[in-house]
Amino acid sequence: SREGEELVRRHEAHLVRRHVEAILEADPDEPLLLYGDFNDTKDHAALREIAGRRGAATALRALPLEDAVGDRWTHYWSVNDTYSRIDFLFVNRTLSPWVDRRRSFIFRSPEWKTASDHRPVVATLRIPE
Repeated sequence: SREGEELVRRHEAHLVRRHVEAILEADPDEPLLLYGDFNDTKDHAALREIAGRRGAATALRALPLEDAVGDRWTHYWSVNDTYSRIDFLFVNRTLSPWVDRRRSFIFRSPEWKTASDHRPVVATLRIPE
């Protein structure tokens, strides 16, 4: 059921958040990138849980990526004919300045759905020496 799926994702998000906090509490300056297909849009509780409390040292921020024409969707569900963004790249405050925003994007191509119903999300990092 839809409610059961949401509960599972909330629990998974809680476990991810605990793992993120353990990493960043051990080393607050550890650069951290969390990415994947989260099966939820950013307004859902599971993604808010993963991001953490805004302003906290362990908070993550979803990169506001888009494709060449400004679209932000990453997934097309043909059954409902809906486009949504459910694939995200989250960064912490240490990694955020390393992201080359001009060279990070959501991939767009006429053949995008040949391999998957998701479009690739790309981040380019400029890691200081």
